[in-house]
Amino acid sequence: MDVDIAEVVPAFTLQGVTQVVEDVLPWAIDPDLAERLWQLSEEMTGVKFTT
Repeated sequence: MDVDIAEVVPAFTLQGVTQVVEDVLPWAIDPDLAERLWQLSEEMTGVKFTT
């Protein structure tokens, strides 16, 4: 088992559902996309997340 810090994959093309990706895809760590996802989730569920 590899528990090291993953590198970001610079370019990625999906090659099938059985493809194994060992590093992090860029959109998985994008803060702007994360914010958009939270906003969409709140709109769809009607539940506001507050800190």
